[in-house]
Amino acid sequence: MLKETVIKAAFNLYCMEDNLKNWIIALLVIQIVLMGYVGYGSKYIYDRFNNLQENFNSFKLETNKNLQEVNNKLGSVEQDFKNSASNLSSSIQKLEVTDKKLEKGLKDVQIKSQDFSGIIEETLESVVSLQTNKGLGSGVIVAKEGYLATNYHVVEGINAAVAITYKKGNFPIRLIKVDPRLDLALIKIDGEFRPLDFADSDLVKVGDKVIALGNPNGLSFTVTEGIVSQINRELNGVPYNLLQTDVSINPGNSGGPLVNIQGQIVGINRLKIKDFEGLGFAIPADIVKKFVSIGIKEDKELLDKIEQQNS
Repeated sequence: MLKETVIKAAFNLYCMEDNLKNWIIALLVIQIVLMGYVGYGSKYIYDRFNNLQENFNSFKLETNKNLQEVNNKLGSVEQDFKNSASNLSSSIQKLEVTDKKLEKGLKDVQIKSQDFSGIIEETLESVVSLQTNKGLGSGVIVAKEGYLATNYHVVEGINAAVAITYKKGNFPIRLIKVDPRLDLALIKIDGEFRPLDFADSDLVKVGDKVIALGNPNGLSFTVTEGIVSQINRELNGVPYNLLQTDVSINPGNSGGPLVNIQGQIVGINRLKIKDFEGLGFAIPADIVKKFVSIGIKEDKELLDKIEQQNS
């Protein structure tokens, strides 16, 4: 509208004075008016651009704020999930511990009610029959790698022997360590087996119920029941005190375990007094445990050394 008015005014001016001067004046007026119009349009566009820029910045700030809130909520949800997972894992572990305690408690109840069946089956899995070129004996698995404890007199002077497990068949043996003074020997068979733990000798009391497991007179995997008749019993020629028990210990029983109601080794059966029934003796658990621990450590160190030399 403004443009048309300016052009019309310039044309009228031209018509009034028909000469070159008037033409120039008319053109100058048109130019001035058009420049004003363009300037007005540029300002309008500039203002609109600034307005859009402000709206965009405002939108950007609001979006960032919303994204931050979402991230905070996601972080909170993630932490809640981790806490829930941790609580669930802790609850599962507590249930597993409770289950083991219940299982152990059930075994104790069975045994205290004079029913040893709760441990006999699994205990026999840790007992071996030893057949040598000189005779029969017994042994007990004391480490899952197949380390066995027995009496020295069972393996003394042998040149051939085999260990027979309760379920897994026949195995050749490797002699690891012997101590004639203690009448103990440590041997090894290949494989992975269920070991028996050692009891604390200081907790063994007269009257405690025990079972002896072994192979008396070649009758494989025999179980006999009795009690601890005396602790710290001294015998001539024995350099330590023995456990005395009324459990029958016959030829073939030597080297087998004497086990308490928790299925732990309280001793290794050693001997009986000839011509007397119910008068047997066992090497206390703490002496046996110390001996086998040293022997296993020495054997593993030797095997590591050989492996390093061969590599």
